[in-house]
Amino acid sequence: MSRLTLLLIILFLTSCKENKSYQKGNDVKYTLYSEMIQKLSLLPPPDIEIIEDENKYRNYKDSISNVPVNIYILDSTIIPNLSQDVLPNKFKEFSYLISQLNQQSGDQLDIKKITSKKNQNISLVENPKEILDYENISYFVRFSEIVLDSKKSMGVFYVSVHLSDKAGEYKLILVRKINDKWKVVHEITLEIS
Repeated sequence: MSRLTLLLIILFLTSCKENKSYQKGNDVKYTLYSEMIQKLSLLPPPDIEIIEDENKYRNYKDSISNVPVNIYILDSTIIPNLSQDVLPNKFKEFSYLISQLNQQSGDQLDIKKITSKKNQNISLVENPKEILDYENISYFVRFSEIVLDSKKSMGVFYVSVHLSDKAGEYKLILVRKINDKWKVVHEITLEIS
């Protein structure tokens, strides 16, 4: 057997191993952050009678779009310390990405890359303790980095959303690229305070 043949066999075998590499999701980060921000609204979900009546529902949606929402985002990403045990069995394929998420550094965010609804006012803040007037804040949001698999077909990130200095929730977000668009496939609520 020639050296070239041996080399080709070795290259083939090593390329067949499972690729456990990951990437930071910089190219999709702001798309997914924007999607999470755009979900935030001040009004509660409508009653079933409003949903069933097309005119009432249209009026309800119009009223939501006019209420100002003030959102403060921590200016750098946070590093969660998550256990892989938080995943339901059907999402165990995301386990490796969670281990990588726990090792990310906190990068600065660029607020100009986060898109929001016309009634949402977004501000960056360096330290949550700087906010003295929680009455003018609709939400305080913190994101982790987004970690993608090597194929850029699935990813994970962490988000915390607070309504005040005492009330909020912490979520792990699982995403997949479906038909060239990133979709949230599952949200795992880790804690509600």
